[in-house]
Amino acid sequence: MPDRARSVARALRCVAPLAGLALAALALPDPALPAANPVTFNYSNSTNLQAYARPTGAVVVGRNFFNPALVDQIQAGGGEVYQYVDVIDGFWTSSSATGDQAALYGGAHTDPAYLMKPTRSNWPGTPLTDMRPGSPWVLHAVDHISRWFPTTHAKGLFLDVVGERLWTDAWGQMSADEKAAWAAGNRDFVHRLRVALGPRAILIANNVWTQGNPDLNGITIEHHPVSSAPSWAGMLNRTDWATPARHIVIATSTADAHAWAKIPGVTHVTAQSSYGGPADPLLPFSMLPGVASLPATAPGGAAAPAKRRQLAALLRGNLLTNPSFERRVLVPWSGWRGSLRRRAAHGAPHGRNIAQITFTGTAATYAVTRSAPKRVTTSAGARYSARAWVSAGSRNSIGKPVTVYLRERSPSGALVQEVRGRTVKLGLDFIPVGASLRSRHAGDRMEISVVQDRARSGNSFQLDAVSLAPVR
Repeated sequence: MPDRARSVARALRCVAPLAGLALAALALPDPALPAANPVTFNYSNSTNLQAYARPTGAVVVGRNFFNPALVDQIQAGGGEVYQYVDVIDGFWTSSSATGDQAALYGGAHTDPAYLMKPTRSNWPGTPLTDMRPGSPWVLHAVDHISRWFPTTHAKGLFLDVVGERLWTDAWGQMSADEKAAWAAGNRDFVHRLRVALGPRAILIANNVWTQGNPDLNGITIEHHPVSSAPSWAGMLNRTDWATPARHIVIATSTADAHAWAKIPGVTHVTAQSSYGGPADPLLPFSMLPGVASLPATAPGGAAAPAKRRQLAALLRGNLLTNPSFERRVLVPWSGWRGSLRRRAAHGAPHGRNIAQITFTGTAATYAVTRSAPKRVTTSAGARYSARAWVSAGSRNSIGKPVTVYLRERSPSGALVQEVRGRTVKLGLDFIPVGASLRSRHAGDRMEISVVQDRARSGNSFQLDAVSLAPVR
């Protein structure tokens, strides 16, 4: 990865200063704006990153980096962690992918079904992937990243090489139609990724986007002298980037780094010539715009403090054990017509974990169900309320209806009554859904089901902070 990153930098430096870009005059920096902040690239995946646990330092970590506790520590201090991803190049043919990389590339070596035809390479031994819009590779990459990224607890992704064009001989080998399809596929990939990850994920591309991209938070300017800043002004000063805007500069020297930090639009600067391990911060830290608008997450990806307090109050009277899936054993939770699993999720409404169910049935309905413990029985005429926080677990589940069913059962298990709550539509963010009933008998047991209708293959939804409590 470091070798490839250095090669990309060399290739970009060889390009005439972004021919075709208008040379906009640079405005003087507004003294009221905060200065750019330090960023470091850490492709050796060192854990010596505490210096960047400050508002709003940033760290880009390399492949197969997985240390949610360290990520939480950095981000609890006000920093931001971005995970490196390369979807443009297949994995090296001279070595074998493992772990998350093997899952991304479809095996120890890139699945041939995911590669560009005819085969071309940016660099020897790394064949280009098929970046046409909606290709099997694009769909697979988005699906993998959407499942893997939340487990990292990181704020964002550093998308290497993703942009409007390539800067190696591979680009010159492509026909005009292939170039157009490649550029359109990059835009399609970024859009699908944004839909899958939601508005809070920070997405930064390491390439040019002369027309901007509202699904990206920004770009990276890698090893270009500050004298080329006018060529980048049109991109840096666009107002249609996703917020908060994040534009990284990897400067050619310490002096250039300090000069780049004064260019309007630049938010993070380093002067690293290689990315093997973390570099010392070059600049002082300051709070950048947009940070306050992000969820104020606590270590472990918990929700904002106000929501945590609200949920804690709700869960105090909860009759259900393990309501936020913090225990490893899912029993007595069960899936109906679906495969139920527990996983870590950054931004979970409560705690570190959530439950996710994936549809496996043939009918149009599937659910997560559980009963209150046997020792918990109803009082005659008492009112009970159930609530769960739900979100889409797959792209094709967005907009699907979810409803809570609350049931009263006799000691023998016979259904006494069933109440259906208000239906909500699944989205990218967790939202509450619930139901309530008044019990008919003493000594009965309560049962809660969270049900998605209009199900089809690939549907999945997530839930957390499930409560069942008497209404006082």
